Amino acid sequence: MALRNNSSLSRDGKSRLLEFGNDLGFSKEETDAFAKQKDWNQNFVKFQKQFENKLLDPKNFSLTDVYNLFSGFQQSVTATVQLMNELQTKVNEANNIFPVEAFKVPKVPEKLFGFVNQGFFPKLNPKGLNIADNVASLFEQYSLKQASLKDFDILLEKKNDIVLEHKVRYNFALQFNFETTYVGTGGEINLQFALQASTTNFSSLEELQASFSKTGDNLTAQLFWKPTVTKLVSGENDLTHIAQTAIGESLFDSRVDLSASIINSEATLKTAEATFTTQVLNPFKAKREKALAIKKAEEEKIKKELEEQKKRQEELAKQQRDKEALQKSLWKFQEFISYWNGQGKDVKQKEQFIQALEAAFSTNWNEVFNLLIAGFRSAIQTYYKDGKADQSQNAKIAFGEKGIQFPKSGPGLDGIFMSDFLRGNLTGNAHFDLKLKKVEVKNTQGKDAQGNDKKASINWQAKQNNFPFRQVNPWDFSFEVELKYEGSYGLYPGARFLNLFGSLGIPNDWKGEMSVKFVLDGKTPQWIADKPDYPGSLFKFEKNQLKFTPHVKEHVHVENKQFMEKLKESKLA
Repeated sequence: MALRNNSSLSRDGKSRLLEFGNDLGFSKEETDAFAKQKDWNQNFVKFQKQFENKLLDPKNFSLTDVYNLFSGFQQSVTATVQLMNELQTKVNEANNIFPVEAFKVPKVPEKLFGFVNQGFFPKLNPKGLNIADNVASLFEQYSLKQASLKDFDILLEKKNDIVLEHKVRYNFALQFNFETTYVGTGGEINLQFALQASTTNFSSLEELQASFSKTGDNLTAQLFWKPTVTKLVSGENDLTHIAQTAIGESLFDSRVDLSASIINSEATLKTAEATFTTQVLNPFKAKREKALAIKKAEEEKIKKELEEQKKRQEELAKQQRDKEALQKSLWKFQEFISYWNGQGKDVKQKEQFIQALEAAFSTNWNEVFNLLIAGFRSAIQTYYKDGKADQSQNAKIAFGEKGIQFPKSGPGLDGIFMSDFLRGNLTGNAHFDLKLKKVEVKNTQGKDAQGNDKKASINWQAKQNNFPFRQVNPWDFSFEVELKYEGSYGLYPGARFLNLFGSLGIPNDWKGEMSVKFVLDGKTPQWIADKPDYPGSLFKFEKNQLKFTPHVKEHVHVENKQFMEKLKESKLA
């Protein structure tokens, strides 16, 4: 492999390709033509037309096809440099909104080539060119002002094989000459550098074709390359020799994606530009605009500082008073109503009542839960006053037309929990009639260390706004509701006949007292919580409703041994 500046040209500018041996491997007409084909755009257009309706397969490449393909580098690199300049201009305009130091301004070369794939070539920044750190550090305080591709050339070089004297080896050598200007607090830096690249050596068309690889839509080739500084001046200081010494003669190799770098370079650059604009330019511009807005607001902010400080102190004092008033309101519903009236809410209306509860619960969940449980007990006792469901307007407002859904007086077994099979079996074979006589509510929460009634609480996780799904103790409360009835039933004639054979397992007739006790507590048995279809304990504010599913146990008792056996068998006693 050979890399040279213009080493392939004689003093009179003619090609020296024919000075080596007689075994060219390619036709003289083909190799001589390259010296005249320097219209790079036209060359690349020929390549595009050659494969416009033909599979882009390296096995189909001729020597001229490869030359024309590499000619496309001139157009793609020129477009890359132009894009760098345009983007740097936009970055500078964004910085002018509210300027920052040059080293804080996004560096277009460093950022832009981070948005192309690994095989893109060339990446015109210190990292992409493998520039030594001591040289690259010179540019940290500077931003790109202008860049240009001053010259481009391709030569077909050849030389005799070192081992086989009569064997000739070729390679394509590419030369890029750049000039760039950087600007910063220390003035301007002028950098002129060359980038020399070469293909692998080949002695035949087959070897040249084999040096390319096609994977999917990506055409790649191995290139050997090195950067060379021709001029580096910072202000009055000529640093050319220092830079040349630091960079040395290091040679690098890369697997170059020719599809991204040449063939589809326009799409590659458009994507990189769009990503740069979204991820670098727009955020930087937004920060500069925000900084300007902050600057303009500073004077106004200073004027209002004392006033706002006083206002904050008043607000904090008000928040503390509100907090204390809210906590005090959670001891009794009458105080709760009074407090929220002062907040502009009519909590006698269900929708506003739920909204007030939800607001209070967000910071005082245990107090609100205790208030609700106490209110639940009181409401049941009041609603079933004198053994009758409350049909007053206040009750309808509070509970709706359906009221609290416990067992009711009248025919049937509505409100008593049992399986649908058992309910159908009983009501299908007998006429039941129950009359509610008394409702008793008993707080079984127990006493605290001071001898006072323990308060109900909820094991709430404020950050998650819930409690664990299979929590067996989602809350801590306990009370009982006992409903006492006088009732009777009589089996229908057909059922009496069947009962002669003991198929129903209950007396033909019954009359007496029935007690239905509901035990409500905060304990969910582990076996229930572990069931695959367990719906989870629920305490949730949703659509102006408070959804609450406590664990309830039901015990039914009658003064009839046979009837009780049936109830125990059905797990109702």
